[in-house]
Amino acid sequence: MKRLYQRQHRDDRGYAAYRQQLEAAVRDRRRAALLSTAIAEPKPLPPFVLSRLGGGEVRSESLRGRVAVINLWAKWCGPCVAEMPALQDLADAFAGAPDVVVSTVNVDTKTDDLAVWLAERGLRLEVLLGTRYASDNGYNTLPLTLFVDHDGRIVFTHEGATERLVEEFTWRIEALRQRGSAPAPRLVRPAG
Repeated sequence: MKRLYQRQHRDDRGYAAYRQQLEAAVRDRRRAALLSTAIAEPKPLPPFVLSRLGGGEVRSESLRGRVAVINLWAKWCGPCVAEMPALQDLADAFAGAPDVVVSTVNVDTKTDDLAVWLAERGLRLEVLLGTRYASDNGYNTLPLTLFVDHDGRIVFTHEGATERLVEEFTWRIEALRQRGSAPAPRLVRPAG
């Protein structure tokens, strides 16, 4: 592409800016296409009370008022394992955001060595244990990521792994944040 630019412009001055413009246009089209996949009539996240790896439990109600990214995965799922480092990067990027939670639901039937497995890979993600939750709700594809809005509704889903997880998941998170931050319409009562 650079050679073509040089031929058309007789040198490469301005090429970097030209390339940035092209890349931005492609990114904007990808973002628009991705955000157009929002579910027209979002359904509520199926309620849950799941054990947290390491102790305690998490209730689905605790997600209300926040944007939640919930990734369902298993150790035996190659694409799940491949995207875990990027999922950790996403969780790290939003760690200080009180209105966003990134969590995972492990669907393995045996989880005795799960904490060690995660530690060996440097993963610190919140892991909920949910074999039954996944099967009871028909979540059969892995990895599966649910994007839940402030009101507890699933607005986006992503099946399978993606090479651009942080970028694409961030676009969905930001879209959901904007939806939730819009002020409620004010009702004006007629004087009288």
